Amino acid sequence: MAGERSIRVTLKPISFEQEFPFTPALAERDYPAPIISFRELNRKMKQKVGSLFVEVRPNPLTVIVVNSEGKPVQELTFMEDGNLDQSCRYISGKTDSN
Repeated sequence: MAGERSIRVTLKPISFEQEFPFTPALAERDYPAPIISFRELNRKMKQKVGSLFVEVRPNPLTVIVVNSEGKPVQELTFMEDGNLDQSCRYISGKTDSN
């Protein structure tokens, strides 16, 4: 979890030995263990992450984030080539009932 109302999604090949790929977008620091981690995804999985609920679906790989009221916040779909589907959407400015 990157904060109370945010999540960090890291996708990396199994052969990638470092904990995280370098990116100037993230501060260099120790991060907690992932809340959701998998090597294969054969069915959808759902997990509470902070005040949000995250659902991950296979084929195509899709990450759906909803708030505590079950309202969609964001949906990301990754294409077979690793790029984001252009229809990915940021749905709401609110992550909870504030």
